[in-house]
Parts: sequence; structure tokens; C-alpha cells
Amino acid sequence: MLISIAHGAILNRSLLVANAGDCRAVLSRRGEAIEMSKDHRPCCVNERARIESLGGFIDDGYLNGQLGVTRALGNWHIKGLKEGGNGGPLIAEPELKLMTLMKDDEFLIIGSDGIWDVFRSQNAVDFARRRLQEDNNVKSCCRDIVNEAKKRGATDNLTVVMVCFHSEPPPSVVVQRPRVRRCISAEGLQNLKFLLQAAWILQGKYFSIGDFFSATEKRGSSYLWKSIGCNGESVMGRLSTFSMTLGYLARQLLD
Repeated sequence: MLISIAHGAILNRSLLVANAGDCRAVLSRRGEAIEMSKDHRPCCVNERARIESLGGFIDDGYLNGQLGVTRALGNWHIKGLKEGGNGGPLIAEPELKLMTLMKDDEFLIIGSDGIWDVFRSQNAVDFARRRLQEDNNVKSCCRDIVNEAKKRGATDNLTVVMVCFHSEPPPSVVVQRPRVRRCISAEGLQNLKFLLQAAWILQGKYFSIGDFFSATEKRGSSYLWKSIGCNGESVMGRLSTFSMTLGYLARQLLD
């Protein structure tokens, strides 16, 4: 059995978080997300160096080709992960983070990896603040986060624990977001929009290549496919490969 855990303890006005695995603890400080733990995944540079120094390896993003975390409780039965004189590459030793709580600290969210697969830390804080402002019910807020994760397509385990530091709901604040300099023309943005619309069409609304070209013609973007030299199956193949990347790019540029 594999167990990842993030645990928080409040001592006077100090918050101590211990984490081993890919659970995460996030503190909301006047609407700003402060990560109180670091996900222990094979892609982490420090974790990779530790693993390789103990004779382990990373294969296709997995520890020894088997696990998606580098620290956890359990899994003693998996050969090669906790063996050897130094204990092997998989360890249960937690990382600790200590934070002095301030009056602007609102709540702490502790979630399993399934939550963070579909929520960014700031996104989770924003979502929780809105729910608490609506009815100030922590239990209901946790349930709403889990249900929202399901709607977003989460497939891993979903567990949320929240600790509120005040009895009243969080105040309305405007959190300053770093602005991204846009290095793309208005025409480029429009072309990207057409491309994403066509990707959506190929993903299920239209089922034939003829319907595809007919739909994109209505949107005035047929010239786009000709200009990039795509037609037929090559269009479908390229879109299936790049649609997720383009979707992320478009959200960053068009928000």
C-alpha cells in the first residue's frame, strides 16, 4: 500500500507542516496561495539527485519505473525501492516547513494528489474563498472542491482537509496577478482562436473530414489549414498532438 501524507500542526502561532509524497498543503494569506509543502515527484531535481545517489533511477517519469512519488509510507514489498545499506531510493522521511501565522492568514488546504492534478494552488485558494464567502461552511467547501475536481476530470484519489483560522468568512480582496507580456499580434490571436475551435470540432462535434472543412469554412479559417500545409488525416493527427498545448497557451494569452 502506498501512502502519501501532508500533516499540519499549529503550535501557538506557528504552523508546522510535514509532507512525504505528492499530497500538498496550501496556506491562504489574504487570498494569496502559499505552498507549505513540495510534491515529492521524480521530476524534482533534488529528489532525482538523491535517488541516483542511492542507486535508483527515473524511467519515463517513475521511480525505478514503478512509482510516481519519491517519498511515501509503505511499499516495502516492491523490490529495490527500500533495500540496501542506505535504505534504498524510496524513503518515508518527511520535509518540514515552519511558518509563523499572521492575522491575514485565512485557512489551510491539505489535499491528495488527485486534487492538485486539476487545481493549481492559487486556483484552489480562489475557489475555496468564494465558497466560504457564500455560506462559510467548511465541510460544504471541502465537498465542493472534490466535486469540482471530478467535473474537471480528476481520476486519482480525492481527499481534502481544511483548517480555518477565523470564524468569519474571508474578506473580499483583489489579489495582484503577475502580468504576462503578450508578444503576439491581434491577427495571431484570432488565428489561434480558429485553430482551437477546429480542434474542438475534431474532438467530437463533427465526425468526417468533409464536415470539418465545412465547419472551419463557416468560421473563416479554411485558409489557415492551407497555409500550414495540412489536410485530411494530417490535420487530425497534428491537432490531436498539439491541442492540449495550444489550449494552455490560449488561456494564458486570452485571459
